[in-house]
Amino acid sequence: MSRQPNSVGILVFITLCGLLLSTGQPLTGQEQPVGTAELKRLADESYVEGNLDRAALLYLELAGRETTPLGQAQALVTAAWLQHLQGKNQGAMDTLTRALVLEPDLPFDPALYNREFELQFERARRLAGNERDREAALRVQDALVDLEEGQTEGARRQLDAAIELSPDRPVALYNLAVLDYQEGNREAAMERFEKVVSLTYSADDPDARSLRAKALTSIGVLFSEEERWADAERPFAEAAGLDPENVSIWRNLGIARARQQNSIAAAEAFRRALEIEPDNGELTRYLAKAVSESGDFAGAAEVLAAGIAQTPGDPGLWLELGLVQRHSSQPDQAIRSLEQAIILDPQNRQGLAARAAPHLALALYQVGEHERAIEVALQSIEWRPGVAGDWNTLGLAQRGLERNQEAVASFQQAAEIDPKRAQYHFNLGAAYVAVGDLTRAEASYVSGLSLEPGSASARASLEQIRARLAAERAVVTGAAPTPRPTSTKPLPPKKIGLRFVELDYKQLGLRGALVKEVVKKSPAARAGMRKGDLVLWIGDYSVLSSKDFLQYLRRNPPGDVLELRYLRDGETFTATLDLR
Repeated sequence: MSRQPNSVGILVFITLCGLLLSTGQPLTGQEQPVGTAELKRLADESYVEGNLDRAALLYLELAGRETTPLGQAQALVTAAWLQHLQGKNQGAMDTLTRALVLEPDLPFDPALYNREFELQFERARRLAGNERDREAALRVQDALVDLEEGQTEGARRQLDAAIELSPDRPVALYNLAVLDYQEGNREAAMERFEKVVSLTYSADDPDARSLRAKALTSIGVLFSEEERWADAERPFAEAAGLDPENVSIWRNLGIARARQQNSIAAAEAFRRALEIEPDNGELTRYLAKAVSESGDFAGAAEVLAAGIAQTPGDPGLWLELGLVQRHSSQPDQAIRSLEQAIILDPQNRQGLAARAAPHLALALYQVGEHERAIEVALQSIEWRPGVAGDWNTLGLAQRGLERNQEAVASFQQAAEIDPKRAQYHFNLGAAYVAVGDLTRAEASYVSGLSLEPGSASARASLEQIRARLAAERAVVTGAAPTPRPTSTKPLPPKKIGLRFVELDYKQLGLRGALVKEVVKKSPAARAGMRKGDLVLWIGDYSVLSSKDFLQYLRRNPPGDVLELRYLRDGETFTATLDLR
């Protein structure tokens, strides 16, 4: 049994109503406009007189006077109810739909109406939802056009309107999040990206999966910018599962893993990216670095060689290959690769020649090509005049050619640029010794030892310098210096734990003793020395070759401790060997 209207119910509801702008003509029949209260009175009067058609039209007119969406929607519902009572079901449905487009959450009290109208209201709610979705979609499309044209303010207005029409529309939320990010509002961007992920989580259509992958990637980028690498890895990994052909996602995942020192997993991600874009030089370099950091230098070289085969004109690949070859103790191959990197970027427009030059200079110095090392070091200094390491390399090469006064100037420059690096002061002190300026040599070693007081070799050198200064003073004053006791105990070479490469050092122009093997559990192994190290000094004695190294020790057997200075990857290190 259907419920019938009563005048009390209508009058109660009438007091709450108001509606959209009317498109018809005023229905009051009066020449002067009437107020809202008068319209309500006329509508109520028409209803009581049974003129439902006029009452409905008056409520439609009244809706145009209301100033809020809620007031407009309430007036429209009343008009629709009156249309329904007249059997105008399509008109009632259209009016209800208009009301619910304006106010989708409009409350409905079924006690005031019949069951048929209640069902009409529910159908109209669905139709209104569809209409709002269509309008929201159009707003998003307009916003995307604005974004392409750089009209960000217009795009935001359109997207805000779309969200007002359809609050859970993922595309609109995603683009608003992008705008928030571009405007520096990271918190709002993160919140919206996370909401997009939540809204699309159970959706399995391709568009929803693609959008979720984009939102997850954006979340990962936000975490990456805060260096929260573990937090960044999770959304990147989920995004890669949703969009496995997206190179950027795999790249970002690899970087997040690499920053956590997870080289093997990073290499896996970079390898997946490289499978999609095999000629991508940047990905090749990332993969090679991850492989080399896992300790597989041969594998890294293979990756880079394959990349060079794809893009032989990429100087970055040649640079990385040269670095890997240096780590693998392949100086000749490293020199060729680093030279190729500079040839491909001769004016340093890509910044790669400047990165290759210092490594090339050190490699040339290591194999004894001092003239070329000086030439490359000077070029490196021209590109990067404020880098102390380049001046230090220049000084080492100059010392190799006995151009000691020039070496003094180079080491001085290195120590001025980076006064906190003890090794530069030690190198400067040794150069002063070579030119006979013991006073300045003493000062340089003192400066270095203030930074690195544990360097036994530097302290021994300082003692020798002071002994020589004392001897010189003794000659002047006529006093006789006290001779230093020396050990006479012979030292078997095997006790040190080093085996050297058999080379004609003099013919190659190489100074030093190149380590071929470090015996396990030997003093050298315990001191951290390894294959490929180039021993340059025993204490303050400059080593010329492996034969010279062994002959010196036979002539000058040490005590319980032996100090060695050696070159590794372009840097000089000190090893203290405990021979007890």
